[in-house]
Amino acid sequence: MVIEPLKYGVGFLFIGYMGRYEKVEELIGLVEKLRIDVDEGAVILVEGERDRHALTMLGVAGKVILLRELRRTIFTQHINKRVILLLDFDREGEKMTKHIVRELTSQGINVDLFYYRKLSAARRLGINTIEELGRYLRKV
Repeated sequence: MVIEPLKYGVGFLFIGYMGRYEKVEELIGLVEKLRIDVDEGAVILVEGERDRHALTMLGVAGKVILLRELRRTIFTQHINKRVILLLDFDREGEKMTKHIVRELTSQGINVDLFYYRKLSAARRLGINTIEELGRYLRKV
C-alpha cells in the first residue's frame, strides 16, 4: 500500500487502503492522549502479548494488563483506577468488550471505552487489532 500525503485544511490526509481517506493525525493524537492518561495512572487492558508490545513500541509505557491476567491483577491492585479497554475491533472483540464491561462495572471498576470507540474507526484502514494499529503507525 502506498501512502501519500494530500494537503487538506489544517492537517494532512493520507490516501491509502482501498482509496479511502483517513486522518492519520487523529490516530497519532489519540495515542498521545493515551500516553498521558496512562502516565496519570490509568490501566490498559489488551487481549494479548503482541498488543502490549505494540503499545510499548508506540511509547505507551504504563501498566498494560493482558486479558488472561484480568482476575488476579485488576481486582487485587487496580480497583480504584480507571481501566481503559483496548480489545480487538472485530466482532469477537466487540462481544468480549461488552462482557468485560459488565463484569468490571459490576465490581465497581471505572471502565473507559473512549479509546476503543475512537480507534475502532481504524477498521476502515484494515486495522482490527492494537497490534495492527502499532504496525500501521510505525510505518507512517
